Formats: sequence, C-alpha cells, structure tokens
Amino acid sequence: MELTELFFFVFIWGGLMVYFLIPFKSNAMHNPNHTFKNAVKDSLIHYVCHKKATLAYCMLILTLLGIWWFYKDLELYNTAHGGGPLEIDFSRKSAYYMVGVILFTITIYLGLVLGRTRELQKKD
Repeated sequence: MELTELFFFVFIWGGLMVYFLIPFKSNAMHNPNHTFKNAVKDSLIHYVCHKKATLAYCMLILTLLGIWWFYKDLELYNTAHGGGPLEIDFSRKSAYYMVGVILFTITIYLGLVLGRTRELQKKD
C-alpha cells in the first residue's frame, strides 16, 4: 500500500468511522465520584448501543469483504490468464490487511471510549 493510499484510508475511512460511532446526543453526566471501571463501562455501552453504530458495523464488514474479494479476484485473474506460479500468497496478504483494518477500528473505538471516560470523570 502506498503512502497516499494509507493517508486516504486513515483520514477518510477513520473520519467516517468516528462520525458513525459518535451518537447525535451525548448525555454525559460529569460525575467526579464515578469510578474508572463504571465510567469505562458506560462509555463502551454509549458508543455501541445507538443507531449510527450499525452504519459503522456495516462499513467495517463491507471493507473487510472488499479486501477479501479484491485479493481473491487477483488470484483468480492470475489463474485464468496463465500468470504462472504466484510469488505472493494473496490469502495471507489479504488477512494482514483485514487484521490491520480491525486493529485500526479497535484503536479508534478505544480512543473514543477513553476520551468519554475522561469526560465523565472530569472534575468541575
């Protein structure tokens, strides 16, 4: 993956994921007596249980399917047109990209959760 493709993925796809994971209304109650465990639990539920989060899940699944189909199609193209033996294992490469996308999504999600946790525990 080239650097421009990586920037496109990080900024556009990551921005859309953040937009879909943040609900429209935030009912964050600033409670300095909130324990860290309870604040994290509230934040996890807050970012998972709303309508826009289903769009984030759909975007993640479609991205993973797109990566898998792309590399499966490259393998099929090489077989159909007699490209000879493959030097690159496309299934392994697609698995690396898919794991990377999942890790990036988890990083975004945990960043949002920890940010809201700090907001819940903020002292006035």
